[in-house]
Amino acid sequence: MSRGLIIFFGALVSLLLLLVLLAQTGVLPVRGAQSAGGGVAAPRASGATALAGSAVTGGLSVSGEGAVSARPDIAIVQLGVDITNPSVGEAQSMATQQMDAVLKKLKSLGIADKDIRTTQYSVQPQMDYQKNVLTGYRVVNIVQVTVRQIDKLGSILDQAVGSGATKVQGISFTIDDPSKLEAEARDKAIQDAKAKAEQMAKAAGVKLGKVTALSESGSTVPVRYEMAIAPAARAAGDVPISTGESEIRVTVQMVFDIE
Repeated sequence: MSRGLIIFFGALVSLLLLLVLLAQTGVLPVRGAQSAGGGVAAPRASGATALAGSAVTGGLSVSGEGAVSARPDIAIVQLGVDITNPSVGEAQSMATQQMDAVLKKLKSLGIADKDIRTTQYSVQPQMDYQKNVLTGYRVVNIVQVTVRQIDKLGSILDQAVGSGATKVQGISFTIDDPSKLEAEARDKAIQDAKAKAEQMAKAAGVKLGKVTALSESGSTVPVRYEMAIAPAARAAGDVPISTGESEIRVTVQMVFDIE
Protein backbone atom coordinates (compact mmCIF):
# COMPACT_ATOMS: atom_id res chain seq x y z
CA MET A 1 0.00 0.00 0.00
CA SER A 2 1.36 3.37 -0.96
CA ARG A 3 2.16 5.98 1.61
CA GLY A 4 -0.56 8.30 0.24
CA LEU A 5 -3.29 5.70 0.82
CA ILE A 6 -2.09 5.13 4.36
CA ILE A 7 -2.35 8.86 5.11
CA PHE A 8 -5.83 9.01 3.49
CA PHE A 9 -7.23 6.09 5.53
CA GLY A 10 -5.67 7.49 8.70
CA ALA A 11 -7.41 10.85 8.18
CA LEU A 12 -10.72 9.13 7.41
CA VAL A 13 -10.58 7.08 10.65
CA SER A 14 -9.79 10.22 12.64
CA LEU A 15 -12.78 12.03 11.08
CA LEU A 16 -15.13 9.15 11.92
CA LEU A 17 -13.92 9.08 15.52
CA LEU A 18 -14.47 12.86 15.79
CA LEU A 19 -18.06 12.55 14.47
CA VAL A 20 -18.86 9.79 16.98
CA LEU A 21 -17.47 11.88 19.82
CA LEU A 22 -19.51 14.97 18.82
CA ALA A 23 -22.69 12.91 18.61
CA GLN A 24 -22.14 11.48 22.10
CA THR A 25 -21.65 14.92 23.64
CA GLY A 26 -24.82 16.29 22.05
CA VAL A 27 -23.14 18.80 19.76
CA LEU A 28 -24.52 16.92 16.76
CA PRO A 29 -28.20 15.84 16.71
CA VAL A 30 -28.85 12.12 16.90
CA ARG A 31 -31.55 10.61 14.74
CA GLY A 32 -34.30 9.23 16.88
CA ALA A 33 -37.83 9.98 18.04
CA GLN A 34 -39.34 13.06 16.50
CA SER A 35 -41.44 15.68 18.18
CA ALA A 36 -45.03 16.40 17.23
CA GLY A 37 -43.85 19.22 14.99
CA GLY A 38 -41.57 16.90 13.10
CA GLY A 39 -38.30 18.04 14.63
CA VAL A 40 -35.81 15.76 16.29
CA ALA A 41 -36.51 15.36 20.01
CA ALA A 42 -33.76 16.57 22.29
CA PRO A 43 -31.87 13.73 23.97
CA ARG A 44 -32.82 13.17 27.63
CA ALA A 45 -30.09 13.87 30.13
CA SER A 46 -28.72 10.90 31.98
CA GLY A 47 -30.55 10.29 35.28
CA ALA A 48 -33.41 12.75 34.50
CA THR A 49 -36.93 11.69 35.43
CA ALA A 50 -39.96 12.88 33.50
CA LEU A 51 -42.77 14.17 35.72
CA ALA A 52 -46.40 13.80 34.73
CA GLY A 53 -47.32 16.87 36.87
CA SER A 54 -46.25 18.91 39.87
CA ALA A 55 -48.03 19.65 43.14
CA VAL A 56 -48.46 23.30 44.12
CA THR A 57 -48.42 24.02 47.85
CA GLY A 58 -50.98 26.67 48.84
CA GLY A 59 -50.66 29.16 51.66
CA LEU A 60 -52.25 32.14 53.29
CA SER A 61 -50.26 35.35 53.72
CA VAL A 62 -51.33 38.10 56.12
CA SER A 63 -49.86 41.17 57.76
CA GLY A 64 -50.45 42.44 61.26
CA GLU A 65 -49.82 45.69 63.08
CA GLY A 66 -49.23 46.44 66.72
CA ALA A 67 -48.85 49.81 68.42
CA VAL A 68 -47.95 50.94 71.92
CA SER A 69 -48.12 54.53 73.17
CA ALA A 70 -45.79 55.95 75.79
CA ARG A 71 -44.61 59.32 77.05
CA PRO A 72 -41.14 60.36 75.82
CA ASP A 73 -38.50 60.18 78.52
CA ILE A 74 -35.74 62.30 76.97
CA ALA A 75 -35.56 65.63 75.17
CA ILE A 76 -32.87 66.60 72.68
CA VAL A 77 -32.18 70.31 72.32
CA GLN A 78 -29.93 72.35 70.04
CA LEU A 79 -28.73 75.51 71.78
CA GLY A 80 -25.77 77.86 71.76
CA VAL A 81 -24.50 81.33 70.98
CA ASP A 82 -24.54 83.53 67.90
CA ILE A 83 -22.14 86.50 68.16
CA THR A 84 -21.27 89.23 65.64
CA ASN A 85 -18.38 91.67 66.12
CA PRO A 86 -16.22 93.85 63.85
CA SER A 87 -13.14 91.95 65.09
CA VAL A 88 -12.88 88.22 64.43
CA GLY A 89 -10.82 87.82 67.58
CA GLU A 90 -13.38 89.64 69.70
CA ALA A 91 -16.23 87.66 68.15
CA GLN A 92 -14.51 84.36 68.93
CA SER A 93 -13.58 85.48 72.46
CA MET A 94 -17.13 86.59 73.26
CA ALA A 95 -18.62 83.39 71.84
CA THR A 96 -16.20 81.27 73.86
CA GLN A 97 -16.94 83.11 77.10
CA GLN A 98 -20.70 82.90 76.66
CA MET A 99 -20.62 79.24 75.64
CA ASP A 100 -18.39 78.36 78.60
CA ALA A 101 -20.94 80.01 80.91
CA VAL A 102 -23.80 78.09 79.24
CA LEU A 103 -21.99 74.74 79.55
CA LYS A 104 -21.10 75.43 83.18
CA LYS A 105 -24.74 76.15 83.94
CA LEU A 106 -25.94 72.99 82.12
CA LYS A 107 -23.52 70.81 84.07
CA SER A 108 -24.58 72.41 87.35
CA LEU A 109 -28.16 71.39 86.48
CA GLY A 110 -27.17 67.72 86.21
CA ILE A 111 -26.44 67.42 82.48
CA ALA A 112 -23.61 64.89 82.03
CA ASP A 113 -20.63 65.47 79.73
CA LYS A 114 -21.68 62.52 77.55
CA ASP A 115 -25.02 64.25 76.90
CA ILE A 116 -23.41 67.40 75.46
CA ARG A 117 -21.75 67.46 72.06
CA THR A 118 -20.86 70.20 69.59
CA THR A 119 -22.87 70.07 66.36
CA GLN A 120 -21.84 73.39 64.78
CA TYR A 121 -18.99 75.86 65.02
CA SER A 122 -18.55 78.44 62.30
CA VAL A 123 -16.84 81.78 61.68
CA GLN A 124 -18.33 83.75 58.80
CA PRO A 125 -17.35 87.19 57.45
CA GLN A 126 -20.19 89.68 57.28
CA MET A 127 -20.35 91.93 54.25
CA ASP A 128 -22.18 95.11 53.28
CA TYR A 129 -22.72 94.08 49.68
CA GLN A 130 -24.04 97.50 48.62
CA LYS A 131 -20.79 99.15 49.67
CA ASN A 132 -18.74 95.95 49.10
CA VAL A 133 -17.00 96.26 52.45
CA LEU A 134 -16.36 93.83 55.31
CA THR A 135 -18.39 94.84 58.38
CA GLY A 136 -17.42 92.13 60.84
CA TYR A 137 -17.50 88.45 61.70
CA ARG A 138 -20.23 86.13 62.91
CA VAL A 139 -19.35 83.21 65.22
CA VAL A 140 -21.93 80.47 65.81
CA ASN A 141 -21.37 77.70 68.37
CA ILE A 142 -24.17 75.15 68.81
CA VAL A 143 -24.28 72.08 71.06
CA GLN A 144 -26.75 69.22 71.21
CA VAL A 145 -27.96 68.57 74.74
CA THR A 146 -29.79 65.42 75.86
CA VAL A 147 -32.04 66.23 78.81
CA ARG A 148 -33.00 63.13 80.81
CA GLN A 149 -34.88 65.02 83.53
CA ILE A 150 -37.57 65.86 81.03
CA ASP A 151 -39.89 67.35 83.66
CA LYS A 152 -37.24 70.04 84.29
CA LEU A 153 -36.73 70.90 80.61
CA GLY A 154 -38.49 74.26 80.82
CA SER A 155 -36.38 75.39 83.76
CA ILE A 156 -33.16 74.11 82.14
CA LEU A 157 -33.87 76.06 78.94
CA ASP A 158 -34.71 79.18 80.92
CA GLN A 159 -31.46 79.01 82.88
CA ALA A 160 -29.40 78.23 79.76
CA VAL A 161 -30.74 81.39 78.13
CA GLY A 162 -30.13 83.32 81.32
CA SER A 163 -26.48 82.24 81.35
CA GLY A 164 -25.82 83.47 77.81
CA ALA A 165 -27.41 81.14 75.22
CA THR A 166 -28.79 83.21 72.35
CA LYS A 167 -30.17 80.32 70.26
CA VAL A 168 -32.53 77.52 71.36
CA GLN A 169 -33.81 75.42 68.49
CA GLY A 170 -34.75 71.95 67.29
CA ILE A 171 -36.28 70.61 70.50
CA SER A 172 -37.34 66.96 70.05
CA PHE A 173 -38.84 64.31 72.31
CA THR A 174 -38.26 60.57 72.03
CA ILE A 175 -37.85 57.36 74.01
CA ASP A 176 -34.33 56.52 75.14
CA ASP A 177 -34.68 52.71 75.09
CA PRO A 178 -37.73 51.57 73.11
CA SER A 179 -36.81 47.85 73.04
CA LYS A 180 -39.38 46.73 75.63
CA LEU A 181 -42.13 48.76 74.00
CA GLU A 182 -41.15 47.39 70.58
CA ALA A 183 -41.43 43.83 71.95
CA GLU A 184 -44.91 44.60 73.27
CA ALA A 185 -45.94 46.10 69.94
CA ARG A 186 -44.48 43.07 68.12
CA ASP A 187 -46.59 40.68 70.24
CA LYS A 188 -49.67 42.70 69.35
CA ALA A 189 -48.76 42.64 65.66
CA ILE A 190 -48.42 38.83 65.67
CA GLN A 191 -51.76 38.41 67.45
CA ASP A 192 -53.34 40.75 64.92
CA ALA A 193 -51.93 38.71 62.02
CA LYS A 194 -53.17 35.44 63.56
CA ALA A 195 -56.67 36.85 64.05
CA LYS A 196 -56.81 37.97 60.44
CA ALA A 197 -55.61 34.58 59.20
CA GLU A 198 -58.19 32.70 61.29
CA GLN A 199 -60.97 34.96 60.01
CA MET A 200 -59.93 34.49 56.39
CA ALA A 201 -59.57 30.72 56.78
CA LYS A 202 -63.02 30.43 58.37
CA ALA A 203 -64.62 32.48 55.61
CA ALA A 204 -62.88 30.37 52.96
CA GLY A 205 -63.81 27.07 54.62
CA VAL A 206 -60.25 25.88 55.16
CA LYS A 207 -58.09 25.10 58.17
CA LEU A 208 -54.87 26.84 59.07
CA GLY A 209 -51.71 24.79 59.28
CA LYS A 210 -48.32 25.66 60.66
CA VAL A 211 -46.58 28.99 60.13
CA THR A 212 -44.13 28.68 57.26
CA ALA A 213 -42.75 32.21 57.21
CA LEU A 214 -42.61 35.14 59.63
CA SER A 215 -40.94 38.50 59.10
CA GLU A 216 -40.97 42.02 60.45
CA SER A 217 -41.09 44.89 58.00
CA GLY A 218 -39.93 47.44 60.53
CA SER A 219 -40.71 49.38 63.66
CA THR A 220 -41.01 53.11 64.12
CA VAL A 221 -40.49 55.35 67.12
CA PRO A 222 -41.67 58.81 66.03
CA VAL A 223 -39.82 61.86 67.31
CA ARG A 224 -41.95 64.87 68.19
CA TYR A 225 -40.47 68.28 67.43
CA GLU A 226 -41.09 71.70 68.92
CA MET A 227 -40.52 75.07 67.28
CA ALA A 228 -37.46 77.09 68.21
CA ILE A 229 -37.87 79.12 71.39
CA ALA A 230 -36.82 82.75 71.31
CA PRO A 231 -34.66 83.94 74.25
CA ALA A 232 -37.27 86.63 74.97
CA ALA A 233 -39.64 83.83 76.04
CA ARG A 234 -37.83 83.61 79.40
CA ALA A 235 -39.34 86.94 80.43
CA ALA A 236 -42.54 85.07 81.31
CA GLY A 237 -40.67 82.52 83.46
CA ASP A 238 -39.95 78.86 82.70
CA VAL A 239 -40.66 77.90 79.09
CA PRO A 240 -43.88 75.79 78.97
CA ILE A 241 -43.18 72.35 77.48
CA SER A 242 -45.68 69.68 76.43
CA THR A 243 -44.16 66.30 75.55
CA GLY A 244 -47.32 64.48 74.44
CA GLU A 245 -46.97 60.77 73.62
CA SER A 246 -44.98 58.75 71.10
CA GLU A 247 -46.44 55.71 69.37
CA ILE A 248 -44.20 52.72 68.72
CA ARG A 249 -45.54 50.76 65.75
CA VAL A 250 -44.45 47.31 64.45
CA THR A 251 -45.64 45.50 61.30
CA VAL A 252 -45.18 41.76 60.69
CA GLN A 253 -45.91 39.38 57.81
CA MET A 254 -46.95 35.76 58.40
CA VAL A 255 -47.54 32.87 55.98
CA PHE A 256 -49.63 29.84 57.03
CA ASP A 257 -50.09 26.45 55.41
CA ILE A 258 -53.69 25.65 54.42
CA GLU A 259 -55.03 22.19 55.28
